Amino acid sequence: MPNTRPLATGLSLLFLVLMLASLATRFWAIDRAWQKTGPTHLAAGSDQVYLFAAGELLHLSVDGELLDRWGPEQTGLNDVPIDLRLMGDGRLLIAEQQPARIRVCNTQSWNCDEMAAGLGGELRRQFKILPGKTPYDLLVTDAAGDMLWGLRQDGKEPQRLLPAHTLAGPNDLAFDRSGSLWLADTDHRRIVEFKFMLDGALEPAREHSAVNHLTVDERFYPMMLAAAPDGSYWVIQAADFSDGTADLVRYDPDEGATSRIDLPGSIYPTDIAAAHADMLVTDLDQFSVYRIDTRSHAVSPFGDARFHDLMSVLKERKNRFLRISTLALAGVILFGLAMLVAALKATPRDKRWTKAPSAIDFDKAGQVPVRTTGVHWLKRDARLERAAKWAERLAYILTGCMLLLLLVIYGWALSEAGLAPDSELQEDLNDLGLLLLLCALVMVAVIPLLRLGLRPMKHRLGSDGKRLFIRLVDGRELVVPPSKLAYTDRALLFQQYSLPLQTRRAQNIYLEGELENWLLPLLKDAEKITAVQAFRRQWQERDDLLLWSIIGGIVLGLLMILVSIAKT
Repeated sequence: MPNTRPLATGLSLLFLVLMLASLATRFWAIDRAWQKTGPTHLAAGSDQVYLFAAGELLHLSVDGELLDRWGPEQTGLNDVPIDLRLMGDGRLLIAEQQPARIRVCNTQSWNCDEMAAGLGGELRRQFKILPGKTPYDLLVTDAAGDMLWGLRQDGKEPQRLLPAHTLAGPNDLAFDRSGSLWLADTDHRRIVEFKFMLDGALEPAREHSAVNHLTVDERFYPMMLAAAPDGSYWVIQAADFSDGTADLVRYDPDEGATSRIDLPGSIYPTDIAAAHADMLVTDLDQFSVYRIDTRSHAVSPFGDARFHDLMSVLKERKNRFLRISTLALAGVILFGLAMLVAALKATPRDKRWTKAPSAIDFDKAGQVPVRTTGVHWLKRDARLERAAKWAERLAYILTGCMLLLLLVIYGWALSEAGLAPDSELQEDLNDLGLLLLLCALVMVAVIPLLRLGLRPMKHRLGSDGKRLFIRLVDGRELVVPPSKLAYTDRALLFQQYSLPLQTRRAQNIYLEGELENWLLPLLKDAEKITAVQAFRRQWQERDDLLLWSIIGGIVLGLLMILVSIAKT
């Protein structure tokens, strides 16, 4: 029967690279899908609405007409903002987490001033902002520090407004018509009212538990809160910070929870704001915003045709990346299983499940070297000779196949994008192309590393019974006294040369009896070293394979870092 192990070995390498390429593609697709978020936060005033979705800030009228849209190059937003608020003069407050900062921006010119610079080291996670109507120009809840802060624009230090342990994971906040402050005290599962005293201190007043007769399952964590024109409070209540569903509950300041508003079944509300007599609620997963009449509780879509078309495009892009991610995951599983099967096939049947014996076994060695008048060149396994000859050829063939497959993947992504992708989608395609190009470079780099790895197997070993002879691949011959040699269980080492006696799969390179009769008697005067000592020795002797493998790894790592820096 023909020997299929070289082919199986090449296929296992092919499947390994394809599995890694699929894994890299999955990470890339998940990252792009995560960036294509639906509406997350919004701010509403008497005549305008600001909304953040998929990296862009959208400007709409209160009737839902899309007026303008700005990308990161205008807004300076590197991540999803944690809160948006409109100030009385029409400027926009933007709270960000990476880095943690609060800016007030004129959206006509996009001139922004940073506020609360002294809080930068305090704000580490979830926090919300609220401007004006108090002795302080800005109120900030800090979920990580369980604190409410008050800030003035006169440059004074931020003030802690409540004693420690008053709040637990505080979230959204709003004023009522009398100037009292209502706050979603998330981890205490309540909404609570605070009144400002003449000296600026806060006193707790009314509070309502989020665990009430309207609570469904464990959705008793109040997250987002907004005051309606009729004086009621509308609260988004989730099971936890990452749960994919939430309820919208109306609270009366005196009576507590009065009704639960029925929203579309799969909605994931993430923010709420009052616009005239209506409430606006974002739906992260469905890429929608809903308008809710505060009197009838009727729910209707918010936004004009342009806005809905934009949301549909964003949703389709997210779904496209999720499809790519699913296919890539299938590739990881498929190629991973294929790699294991091929590796199993490449291993001799009698060595698949047991530890292979060492090539150096002095119990089998002759007591004295066999003497000869000339040099006996050790006979090698003919199958391994053929495998080494075909390995380089297979490397070229398989590399070509892998490069062709990467082109197919990129072509499929182009077909998914359509004939005329916009600039944002084109940028995503460029990123995928760059990722696949890096994979291609890794594949191409395997060929010289493989040739370097096979070169030690082409050196020949011989013995005249007293000394070791080494015939190098370039034709030179070295004569080595046994005392100058070092050896491990599977290889000889002399100066910068590593001379394998077994393959990496523990297959003996030399025929039975060759090592025992001609080599092992010489090694009684050689130095036995460990694998770690062999690695150190190869490093000191500047072994080509080791050095180029390290250099290749460093270059690849630097390329990936440079690409990451360029994209951020």
